[in-house]
Amino acid sequence: VKTDWWGLLFLIMFAVAFEIMMDKGNDEDWFNSVFICRLTVIWVIGLIGFIISQIKGKETLVRFNVLSNWNYTMGTICITVMNAILLGSLAMIPQFMQTMMGYDAFTSGLSMMPRGIGCMIGLFLNKFLPEKTDVRVVASAGILLLSIGSWMLGDINLQISQASIFIPNILFGIGMTLAMIPLVSFSCLTVAPKEMSNASGLQNFIKTIGGAVGTSLVATFISRFSQIHQFMMVKNLTETNNIYLERLSAYAANFAQSTDFSTASAMGQQLLYNQLLQQARLWAYIDSFRIYAVVGLGIIFLVFLMRYAKESDS
Repeated sequence: VKTDWWGLLFLIMFAVAFEIMMDKGNDEDWFNSVFICRLTVIWVIGLIGFIISQIKGKETLVRFNVLSNWNYTMGTICITVMNAILLGSLAMIPQFMQTMMGYDAFTSGLSMMPRGIGCMIGLFLNKFLPEKTDVRVVASAGILLLSIGSWMLGDINLQISQASIFIPNILFGIGMTLAMIPLVSFSCLTVAPKEMSNASGLQNFIKTIGGAVGTSLVATFISRFSQIHQFMMVKNLTETNNIYLERLSAYAANFAQSTDFSTASAMGQQLLYNQLLQQARLWAYIDSFRIYAVVGLGIIFLVFLMRYAKESDS
């Protein structure tokens, strides 16, 4: 068997440059960085070269003709978006609990355990539901549970307990197995047996890229939305705001017991500003979870665009 060296080279160019760009993009301020722009050029060239080499080559790594299968393409899109939501939330929840709630790494990781419990429940449901109802309905119910769980996390605040993370994570686990397993099997149902390995490999690769995008967007969402909310709230820290003056006077009076009034007033202002930054970051997490919830709802209609066909017909 001959190895498609050109295809392999272009694939490595695309995958490595794209992953580094997504990982370092937020730290480097995205396209304001020359480094990110160069990486973008590399992965675009790699992607174009890979596609051309796979279309024109004879013995290629993958065959894109499988994408002409309607069910396969729609299913792959749904699975990719789902993976982005799952991995994005998986990155956000521990980060929120450590940076905003003061949890250590072990405790914040322990809060993700209910997701495994949800997966077990979802596996049990997958044994019976697809046999008695339309696979598309089962997959849509799973995606809906993902969106509900993400929307519930959009109601977080700084006084929540681990129990407030428990239920959404169970919904994530149930939704993941309830939607992912039927979609994978249903999307490949009309794929020819000789194309099954090619279809499975291509689908997993695209799904992995989606997961990388979903994880990388977390840092960008938190950074950008924090700046937006900070800009919206900072206008309230003025001397024309009576609530701000009352809170500042209370803080300054407390600090004045151990220092002079001028220093106490400055310390009170700094404390209020730190609270503003904390609230802005909290709202960034809220917005991010809600965006993932809306995106999840948006792909439900794609599931019903898939054409149902019995296995015997295929």
